[in-house]
Amino acid sequence: MNRRTITLASGGFLLLIIAAVGLMNLRSPTGTAQISTSQPPIDPKTIDPNALVATMNPATQEMAAGLGGSMVSSTGEARDFRSLSPDQSKALEALARELRQTSDEGRKLEILEELEVSYYSEALLPLLREMLADTGATFSEELRFRAIEILSGNTSPAILSALDLAMKSPSESLREEAVVAAGQLRGPEVVEFLGRGLNDPNPQVRLATLDTTEFQTSGNQQKILEKALVSNHSDIAIAGIALLEVQSNHAAVETLIRGLEAPNPDVVEEVRFALDFMLGIEFPNASQAQSWWRENRGKFDPDLNPID
Repeated sequence: MNRRTITLASGGFLLLIIAAVGLMNLRSPTGTAQISTSQPPIDPKTIDPNALVATMNPATQEMAAGLGGSMVSSTGEARDFRSLSPDQSKALEALARELRQTSDEGRKLEILEELEVSYYSEALLPLLREMLADTGATFSEELRFRAIEILSGNTSPAILSALDLAMKSPSESLREEAVVAAGQLRGPEVVEFLGRGLNDPNPQVRLATLDTTEFQTSGNQQKILEKALVSNHSDIAIAGIALLEVQSNHAAVETLIRGLEAPNPDVVEEVRFALDFMLGIEFPNASQAQSWWRENRGKFDPDLNPID
């Protein structure tokens, strides 16, 4: 079978999702997938996203509009907390007290800068949690953004206790920053955290969460995409399917097969179309798909090209 492939480009997941979802919407009026498998390879760098969006159905156009506004391009460089000497710990405590007591917004920002530069340690977390739990009475939104910025890129799962508080904020922008800030975490805890982001009520936050998945390990990425397929929000489920179709490897097939058990029947249909496109067979249910894949997995190379 001649397979059409999409090459990963430097544009990241955002362009990739727009391109892949656009391809998934090339359907007949009856809803049957009409993606040709004999066309030449598509390079996302040559795709005009605006022209592609114009071909989509209204629901997908709305999703693409959300993607356009969610320009997550970096999770920040990885960094770790440092150890402090007893004197440094005392200095940190003094600065934290001043931050809580002063009403001068400029001075508060100066203190946060000094804390980040000179006292970047886990001892900052109680203060940052206090700031992110605040609803604006003591700490402005700008200060709370700054608190998330201090956490961004940290590799310690301890920061999730603070980021979880940010995810409860009514500010959509703050929640979006919080999911991006977790981008350098690699443990199982971040899978659960980002999974919650996929079900955020705001589409910008959901799509920022999915985009952050790009920076995860392969194993975490598949677990997060599996959560996307069973999300309460079809935009995230469809975007997740599109990313898996673009990955087009063994892990993607196995994640999509589990997606055949998604609660949303429309999502199940999209999963079925994706598997048909990748493997050339339409599965009626997850059980039959799993059985077939166990028997035939070895007949495909890592990129799902049939082995002669």
